[in-house]
Amino acid sequence: MGPQRRGRGSRARGGITYIGGYFTSVGPNTGHGVPIDTASGNPWASFPKVTGVLRAAAPDGSGGFYIAGEFTGIGGIARNNIAHVLPGGGLDPSWNPDCNGPVAALAVSGSVIYAGGAFTTVNGGATARNNIAAFDNTTGAVDTTWNPDCNSTVLAFAISGSTIYTGGGFTTVNGGATARHFVAAFNNTDGTATSWDPVCDNSVRALVVSGSTVYAGGVFSAVGLLACPHFAVFTTPTITSCSPTSAAQGRTLDVTITGVGTHFQSGTSQVTFSGTGTTVNSTTVIDATHARANITINTTAPVGARDVNIITGTETPALLTGGFTVTGFNPCGGGSGSAAMLFGLTLGLLSLAGSGRLRRKLHERTK
Repeated sequence: MGPQRRGRGSRARGGITYIGGYFTSVGPNTGHGVPIDTASGNPWASFPKVTGVLRAAAPDGSGGFYIAGEFTGIGGIARNNIAHVLPGGGLDPSWNPDCNGPVAALAVSGSVIYAGGAFTTVNGGATARNNIAAFDNTTGAVDTTWNPDCNSTVLAFAISGSTIYTGGGFTTVNGGATARHFVAAFNNTDGTATSWDPVCDNSVRALVVSGSTVYAGGVFSAVGLLACPHFAVFTTPTITSCSPTSAAQGRTLDVTITGVGTHFQSGTSQVTFSGTGTTVNSTTVIDATHARANITINTTAPVGARDVNIITGTETPALLTGGFTVTGFNPCGGGSGSAAMLFGLTLGLLSLAGSGRLRRKLHERTK
């Protein structure tokens, strides 16, 4: 807003200020951030002026906004780098997380507000938080249990269910206990990093999640060994199917398992079946998204559904819930286990029949 070209002079008279210069339009002095009407393009007249720089905003779901950046006041009231503007344009008097450094990213999930930036304390210095924190959406109090503790700036969030995807300039999380390369995913209970671990070579500054896919933008030029200049797409590893989907007790058979976004590796990946009575004899990797497991189902294995997964190093995909079912023993159901039992049963019956004929012949000769 403001004059669109440089001014040359001004004069005040009778409560009116007259300005002149090389410009074609003049707008209101809104400060460094203001909502814009989607239809008219006009600024929200009642929005309080920000004293400083606004870097992030998130709607509160009721017509107001959570805002963040590098500022010291909102509408003339002291606020350090994060604030809540109510639907009518007034500052929320009770919501004041008071971060001691710039806040660059915000995300809202239910009753929780996630904030990331370059700060070390929140709530007016009362609580230590390194670059990332979660606050109650009503009181502004910090969540005392959620603490991912990133060693450098946090610049982006994307939320999917109970997972908080986070990007920035950090290289370790959870107080240095876990290495992460500029992007990480945390649970929403205590902030522990999940097994999701793309290896970017520089900072991540934007994130969007859609379904099982995460989109990232930033300064990076590669992810792992793959060249990805400034943009990458990450699909959450997921086991999607297995074939066959069932087998009877006593069988030994091959099961082919398919994943999406997975990175199966020969010698590293291991197929798992939940429950008891199912033994994985071997895992053969076909390619990054397909593997074959040779399994034996014990004759006393509990009947019912099994969850199927393939673990590859630190990669633990979303499992295929109830993807494989153990059924009761079926002597005519095929497969090496039941076939062997059926063959043995047949030999036994033939042996009994042969013994019967031999006894009859001996009986006839003694008459």
